[in-house]
Amino acid sequence: MKAARTMKLRFSIPVLLIVAVAIAIGFKYAHAQAQFDVSCSHLKKMYVYELRGQTKLNFVETSKGKEDFWRFTSAHTHQNVAITFDNNVLLEDRVYSPTESIPSIHFPSRDAAEQAARSMCPELLAESPLPSAKPPLPVTPPESINGPAFPLSCDDIASIEVFKQKDRIWRDDSGDGYYYLVIITFAPNVGKRFMRFVESSPEQWLGEHADISRKYVQIRANGTRLTSDAPLYDGFSEESVILIKRTRTGAFEIIRALCHDKAPTVMHVEHAIGVETVPISVQ
Repeated sequence: MKAARTMKLRFSIPVLLIVAVAIAIGFKYAHAQAQFDVSCSHLKKMYVYELRGQTKLNFVETSKGKEDFWRFTSAHTHQNVAITFDNNVLLEDRVYSPTESIPSIHFPSRDAAEQAARSMCPELLAESPLPSAKPPLPVTPPESINGPAFPLSCDDIASIEVFKQKDRIWRDDSGDGYYYLVIITFAPNVGKRFMRFVESSPEQWLGEHADISRKYVQIRANGTRLTSDAPLYDGFSEESVILIKRTRTGAFEIIRALCHDKAPTVMHVEHAIGVETVPISVQ
């Protein structure tokens, strides 16, 4: 009887090991990241962006690419996912919000990016090499601008938002790898008055070498001129003004000068896949 029990035990150990391995494998695949496999049907164009020693392969999506990626990110918001090609992982990241934009992929060199692009969709590169994005436009030193300033009161403002975006402007790093957009949305009827002010203002010579001409004005709030760190990239319209700052501190200083009562309580942070909303205090 004792021998029989021993024999039974000998056979049960391998069985238990097999079961344990099977459970582990099953657990792994049950919790594997969702994958979006990029195909040529998703892509209209590809190009390389090189800045500060980084090489990124960027995509312009077809209608199918936009629709498929929107559905994928909508189904996996707040989950970790993998972007793949032919089931090889190109990028692992978290989905922060639904988006139509397939994220850029980092590569160690241009040659590596071009090799990947040709594997993904050779017909897009059949007649020409992988194009490069244009280098960033020069940035005007803000202290060199001394033109008209549009007065803006707290009552003139409907809302203020702040976005933290990956730095694609400066040739040197902006500090934490991001820059900040302060978006000032006008109260009713203010936008038309603002655009009349812009159109009646003289053109400014902008750019690092003062060789780009455009109509440009500044905002004055509570007697203080609000300076942008990249005037060439600021946005003016009847709906809003967009000012750019290199640092979080600079963005918050603009918000406090504009209207403390309408300061945002959240900041929208750009990630590779979607946008995260995080609480802030501009006190």
